[in-house]
Amino acid sequence: MKIIILILFLSLSSSVYSQVLLSSNEIENKTDAGEGDLYQNTSTGDYYIGNTGGTLTRIGPQDLTFNSETESLEISGGNTVDISSCAYISLCEFIRGEAILAQTGRILFSVHEDLNGYTTSTLTASILELSPSTSANNLIIKAEILRNGSIIAVNEEINFNSGTNYSATSTGNSNITVLTGDIIRLLIDQAPTNLSDAPKGLTATLKLNKP
Repeated sequence: MKIIILILFLSLSSSVYSQVLLSSNEIENKTDAGEGDLYQNTSTGDYYIGNTGGTLTRIGPQDLTFNSETESLEISGGNTVDISSCAYISLCEFIRGEAILAQTGRILFSVHEDLNGYTTSTLTASILELSPSTSANNLIIKAEILRNGSIIAVNEEINFNSGTNYSATSTGNSNITVLTGDIIRLLIDQAPTNLSDAPKGLTATLKLNKP
């Protein structure tokens, strides 16, 4: 099941803009990449994956090998990403060119039975176009769970200046257990009030840890 989910994520990422876009220079100098996160070179279109040490490794169909014994993704060149202990949920809330507004998330993720009992960890959000406004902390993003009609707050908050930063990551200390059938969505708690100041294109990834 894990390898099927991984292949599906990689194959769909370009169509829903769920990868982080970086220039060649940014890719070469990246040191804080999220392990297992997907990135794309805006100049060449090549895809990269985040390593444990925060750097990036280029990937392609010929570069990936799944080790079923260790449940790890082996990348040509000797790098390994352990995917046995975690899962990633990607939510593309605003598509490319669409202004980010303060609102309850429209994109919903239903927790599959294979993820029952996993616990919430870091929330990473990325925007495609910066806001013209550089007001401090003008974008606040949270995650929340809907369970049987009730809202469960996930204490993973991203609070950053969308006029100067393309992405940010929460602390990862929430540790909320998700159950089969739970619905996970984003909450854009704050965004620039003037539409002309709004950043554009928002995608977020919530990491879940295996119990």
